[in-house]
Amino acid sequence: MNEISQQLLYQRLRNRIIEQLDHSSSLCSVSELGAFETLECIYDFLPIDFDVVPELFDEEERKAISGFLEIADKAAKETHQDTWELAVYERSTTWVELSRRAKLGYAVFLRRGRFSEDEEANLTKSMST
Repeated sequence: MNEISQQLLYQRLRNRIIEQLDHSSSLCSVSELGAFETLECIYDFLPIDFDVVPELFDEEERKAISGFLEIADKAAKETHQDTWELAVYERSTTWVELSRRAKLGYAVFLRRGRFSEDEEANLTKSMST
């Protein structure tokens, strides 16, 4: 197995976070995967140590992740039974809020977009655009 740099690892994690925000933004997608699996996927990548590669996440992205994770924690505490029924999610203020924050976070992340999975991005250039 080839070793990769911390930056490249975190670029890949950034991309997985974007994918998770996209998934969580749709209650229909959440219902297809189920509550427990959705939460497990969220916690596969979050929380994340922003200080390892500080330039990889700008301030708005950090706030978006923090807000999303805050409501994901609430959903995890309130969800005692797994379900795949869309109506259950639509009636839940917590899951509706999770979806809303995911949509907002996804929009924030798309401003700078995904980074390469194979090559280190020039983060100084990414920060100035």
